Amino acid sequence: MIIWCIFQERSIMRTQNLLITQILFFILCFDVPAQTGSNINLKDLQIGQRIRVSGKYRADGIFLGHNVELKNSQEDAVIEGIIKTLDTKLAIIKVMGIRVVINGHTQLFNNRSHSVQLKELLPGNWVRIQGKHIEKELLLASTIQLIDPPDTGEESLESEIQKLSTEKWEACLILDIPVVFNNQTIFNDFRPFINGVKRDDDDQQPSPITIGDYFLMGGKVEVEIEPQDNLNLNNASADRVNSQISFKPEFSLTPLPGVEIYTKLKVKRKQLIKTGQEEGSTRFQASEFYLNLYNLFQTSLSLQIGRQRFKDKHEWFIDENLNAIRLILDTRRFDLKFAVADGKILSQKAPMDAINQFHYYFTSRVKMARRTYLGAFLFGRLHHKDYVGLNWFGVWSRGRLFKNKIRYWSNIATLWGNSGFDSIYGIAYDVKITSRLPLHLPVLVTVGYAYGSGDPNPRDRSDLNFRQTGFQDNSARIAGLKRVKYYGFIFDPELSNMKIWTLGLGLQPTLKSSLEFLFHTYSQVVAQKFLRDSNISARPLGTNKHLGTELDIIFTMREIPNVDLSLIFGYFHPGMAFGEVNSGVMMGKMKFQVFY
Repeated sequence: MIIWCIFQERSIMRTQNLLITQILFFILCFDVPAQTGSNINLKDLQIGQRIRVSGKYRADGIFLGHNVELKNSQEDAVIEGIIKTLDTKLAIIKVMGIRVVINGHTQLFNNRSHSVQLKELLPGNWVRIQGKHIEKELLLASTIQLIDPPDTGEESLESEIQKLSTEKWEACLILDIPVVFNNQTIFNDFRPFINGVKRDDDDQQPSPITIGDYFLMGGKVEVEIEPQDNLNLNNASADRVNSQISFKPEFSLTPLPGVEIYTKLKVKRKQLIKTGQEEGSTRFQASEFYLNLYNLFQTSLSLQIGRQRFKDKHEWFIDENLNAIRLILDTRRFDLKFAVADGKILSQKAPMDAINQFHYYFTSRVKMARRTYLGAFLFGRLHHKDYVGLNWFGVWSRGRLFKNKIRYWSNIATLWGNSGFDSIYGIAYDVKITSRLPLHLPVLVTVGYAYGSGDPNPRDRSDLNFRQTGFQDNSARIAGLKRVKYYGFIFDPELSNMKIWTLGLGLQPTLKSSLEFLFHTYSQVVAQKFLRDSNISARPLGTNKHLGTELDIIFTMREIPNVDLSLIFGYFHPGMAFGEVNSGVMMGKMKFQVFY
C-alpha cells in the first residue's frame, strides 16, 4: 500500500509539474508580478459593502484606519480589540465604543479554543467577538474568544459600511463608529472573487492567488480512502478499498471589464483494491469551462456560456456540470436563473450507455428576512428518441425561526411527464429542523423527515413513483463543518417510494472541529422488489416495507489553516424488506483536503 501511495504521488507530481510549467510560462510572457490581493482605493468603497478596517481607536471615539480590506458579505459583525470595561452582573463588556451583550447562547473560549466562564474575562484582555449589530453601538455576541495581542497592536472592525463621506474628509461609518482615512491608509481587496474561484460552503476560503490584474487561480488537492464491505448483503462478497487522489485547479481570466473566462480542471487517480486483485485508472477532464459576461447593460444581469456547474443549496434536485447557456439576474434581494442545457445521464436499463438529453432549468430566490429565503425551481428533461419527457416543479425555504434558536430547511416537489407510453406523476418533500440544546457546549439536535411517493398499482399505465432528477447528490451541511450525505453515507438512496426519518446530534469540541451522529430509518411507501438508486446492490423481496436503519459518525478537523481532515464511519443494518440477512454493512472514509 505504501509503495502504491508513492507511485500515486509521483504520477500526480508529474501532472502538477506540467500545470506549474504552463503557469510560469504565462507569468514570464506577460511579465506581471504575483501578489496576494488587488489594490483598490476609497472610490471603490460603497455603502452596504463589507470591509475590515484595522487601526487605532482614539479617545475621542474616532477610529483611524490604517489598513482596509474588502470582504465577502456575511451576517455577523466581527471586532478585535481590548476589553475596556466589564459588568459581570449585566453580562456586558465594552470594546472600543461598542457595548457587547453576552447571553446564554454566547460561546466563550480562551486562546486555545477551550470553553471558559465570563468571570475569566478581564479588562485589558484582547478578544475577538463575532455577533449581530442590533442597535446603535450595541452588539449581541455569538462567540467571544481570548486572543494574543497582534504584533501591530491594532484593533479592527469588520462589518458593512453604513455611511460614506469624501467631502470634508475621507471617512465612513461602521458599527456606528466613525472611521477616518488618510494618505497612509492601505486599501486591498482580498475577497475570493465573485468572478473567480468557486468554492463550496464547506470549503475553507483562503484568498486566491492573483497574477497581475486579470488572472486569478485557486483550487484544492484531495486524498480519499474508503474501505467497503458487504454492499450486496452477501458475506461471501470480497472486501474492497477505494482510494483516489485528485488535483482540482481553478483559473479565472478577466481580459476585459465584464468578461470572465473560467476553467476548472480535474486530475484524478483512482485505485480499487479487492481481495487478491488491484486495478486503477487516471483521468483528466475539464469539469467547467465557460465564458461569463457579467454586468450586462450596467445591470445585475450576467450570461454564462459553456460547461458549468448547476447546484442548489442542499443538492436535492441538482448538482451537476452541464453544457449550457444560462441567464442570471442577481440582486441583493432576489435572483432569477434560466438555462437550457445539453447533458448526459445514465440509463437505468443500460447503465453503460450514455443518453444525450435536453434540459431546461429555471430557479428563483427571494430573501424574506436575515438568513431566511424562499425559492422555486422548474426543471425538465426531454429525450425524443425514447419518448421521455419529465418535468419537476418545486418550492423550498430555509432560514431561522424564533430569534435564531431554530434552523430549518424544507423542499417540496411534484413530478409529471411520460416515459414511453406510461404517464408519470409523483410528489416528494423533505423537512429538517435543527436546534441548539441549552448546554455549556454547543450541541445541536436535528430531526428530519423525507417522503417520496410510491405506486400502489405498478401494472397500469400510470406510474406514481416519484423520482429525483438524476442529477441530485443529497448532500448538505447540517450541524458540522462539512457536508454530509443526509440520507445516509452507506445506503444513500434516491427519494423514490420511500420514507426516511433522521435524528442527528452535532457538537463542536473546538471552534475548528466538529463531531456529528446521524441515525436514519428507511421504509418503502409501497413494498416493491426494486430500489431506484442506492449504494446497496441487493434487491428487496417486495413483501415487507422496512428497508433498514443506519448510523453515521462524522468527525472533521481543520486546526491547520487551509487543511481539512474528515473521518466518516457508517453502519447499515438491513430490514425485513431484504429477508433474513445475518449481517449488516460497514463503511469508512478518510478525506484529506488542502485548499489554496
